[in-house]
Amino acid sequence: MQVESLALSNFPGLNNTAFQNSWPLFGKPEPQAPELVRSTTLDEYAADLQRRIDFLKIDVDGYEFKVLSGAAGTLRRHRPVIVIELCAHALEAVGDSLKDLVELIFSQGYTVTDADSLVNLNTVEDVLKAVPANSGINAICLSTS
Repeated sequence: MQVESLALSNFPGLNNTAFQNSWPLFGKPEPQAPELVRSTTLDEYAADLQRRIDFLKIDVDGYEFKVLSGAAGTLRRHRPVIVIELCAHALEAVGDSLKDLVELIFSQGYTVTDADSLVNLNTVEDVLKAVPANSGINAICLSTS
């Protein structure tokens, strides 16, 4: 295993970002001071690794759309299994939407299954209905090719 001090996003660069743990082990979440963080795309990171990517687990509190937007080439080349959190209010808090994220997943040739119920969500509308307001679901996304 390799730990990296970087963030995945839809563009490379330096960002002044305050990351926060949504589920602290003890007490309430404390506000974090912004810090300068290097970001890259998954496509660039995967190219640097020169290894195959077979599995992605993405739970980044609303930044899922940004991470997948920077991963289009990796998704096309490697077709990894994706386990991802789908949460409308977290996406909206960073300026993205659940609908855009789900459309991106389907446009990359993936199916979406609710990880808890194992119900296949065959359309964007099915996914939007399955995600409770002010909450989220974990989804398993499999390549159709």
